[in-house]
Amino acid sequence: MLNRSYWLFELHHKGCAKYQTAYSMRFFNDKVEYESEKFIVLADGLVLNKNEFSGDDSIYKSLCDYYLHCYEDINAIKGLIGPFTTIVFNKQEGNGIAFANQTGDSSIFYGYDSSNEVLYLSNNFNVVAQKCQRKRLNEKAAHYLLTYGFIVDDSTIVDGIFRLQAGKLLRFGTNGIKVEQYHRFNFHDKKDITLDEAIEQVDVLFRKAVKRCFDKDIEYGYTQHLADMSAGLDSRMTNVVAKDLGYTSIVNISYSQSGSDEQKIAQSVAQILGNPLYHRSLDDATFLYNIDDTIYEEFGMAYYSGITGGRQFLQLIDFTRFGLEHTGQIGDVVISSFVRETSSNIDSDSGRMSDSVSLRHPINTREFSSNEEFLFYTRAFQGALSTHYMRANYTYTLSPFLDPELIAFCASIPDEIRANHRLYWNWIDKKYPEFGRILSTRQRQYKGMGIKHTVSLYSTKVVRKVLNKTQKSLFNIGFQKRSTSANNMNPFQYWYETNNHLRSFVDKYYKDNIELISDFGNLKAECQLIFQKSSTFEKLMCLSLLGSVKRYCKR
Repeated sequence: MLNRSYWLFELHHKGCAKYQTAYSMRFFNDKVEYESEKFIVLADGLVLNKNEFSGDDSIYKSLCDYYLHCYEDINAIKGLIGPFTTIVFNKQEGNGIAFANQTGDSSIFYGYDSSNEVLYLSNNFNVVAQKCQRKRLNEKAAHYLLTYGFIVDDSTIVDGIFRLQAGKLLRFGTNGIKVEQYHRFNFHDKKDITLDEAIEQVDVLFRKAVKRCFDKDIEYGYTQHLADMSAGLDSRMTNVVAKDLGYTSIVNISYSQSGSDEQKIAQSVAQILGNPLYHRSLDDATFLYNIDDTIYEEFGMAYYSGITGGRQFLQLIDFTRFGLEHTGQIGDVVISSFVRETSSNIDSDSGRMSDSVSLRHPINTREFSSNEEFLFYTRAFQGALSTHYMRANYTYTLSPFLDPELIAFCASIPDEIRANHRLYWNWIDKKYPEFGRILSTRQRQYKGMGIKHTVSLYSTKVVRKVLNKTQKSLFNIGFQKRSTSANNMNPFQYWYETNNHLRSFVDKYYKDNIELISDFGNLKAECQLIFQKSSTFEKLMCLSLLGSVKRYCKR
């Protein structure tokens, strides 16, 4: 039982409205399909705090009632928590609003088809792309795929189809469309707070967020919880706090190169928690062959290899047994920080995954008050969370770190407390010390850690750096078959250099499809430069672009 669930709304030029839904039965009571003499309401996704403002004890008897209230007062949308997408249309007045959540992991796409004079809106990009007749490549969005690794603004790979970004609302009707901001995280105003006070409040809010996530499984009768486990801190803390709150039937999944630190550390944490862990070895790198299908499920919004083995794993899971997929997405930057200090200077080059070519399409940064805000609304919400589009084909994905209350509080903590993982490690050491003693791929800072531990970490870092440099040099002169170690969650470079079949596939896919962008000279030249001179990861970014053009655009 999969979760390929969506709604589609059409507004024709004379104000005639049509809609269709293709809702799955998963978490069905959180979906809405309603029509009265006056209103149409469509909603998909989840609202984690639904019971906090609707039901027998509330003036709003249902989610639908609350959405109708949001039509009258858009500030009410701020109270919703979860990956929701909603449209409310007033048939009598011929206008409506459409909105998704505050963090962008659920989105609404819209496009106007001038040939039929129809405005299409859906929470599924593929449906809108199929409806719109004109499918010309958006060269700017394509350039962003090559430089950032994801589409950084409200555009999509198809010219004329747009994405409604995090915390934004679309007003639409016979008089046109207008985008408004209904919610914005404030990274500028900081609280007068101590480290200990910050730890206490983070712990309260995080535990509340974890409870919301795991209770959603229970609400729908799922007694087993599915949770990712990696070698970092984020999925670790999701699992640790869930277990501490009393959720015992947790099944962990992980995927990485076999024998890597990623696998070993994930196994260690799961073992201490007493959770069964199922590991998918990525040694065969077969997920890299699934370009076309992965791009289609991810709407061509980011580099296809970002999910790594996750898609293959989700295809194997029996989702009659499990409800949601629980992760630790973007916890690293929520509890810690993207930057070391607040600055009003926006660096549009920050957050890029490749700097092999110059940025030809400057980003409008006027809506951001700081570089951290810029990075949250781009790299975090539209880059890291882009895999949620793909995951939603199987089940909804939740991370307690995406809770708006938690993000808002952490954004208000002074930078000197959050930066360099100071708050993160102190929170773990104070509240969950047993799990702070387990190794992590997130290294502690050396300052204040004690001379023995400092020397140990520093020595390990220096030795690894020397070994990596030596191995690369030996590869360049032909004495080594590979330039990098396999000890990585996703050793793309190692796979490309040691797997002849994969290397042939990557090279052939590029050669077979590079002419798809021959009408765009600058873009083609950039692709050629990156593919010839850059890392395997950047080569895969090229393939993501070419695969997206192949899937969605007509020459």
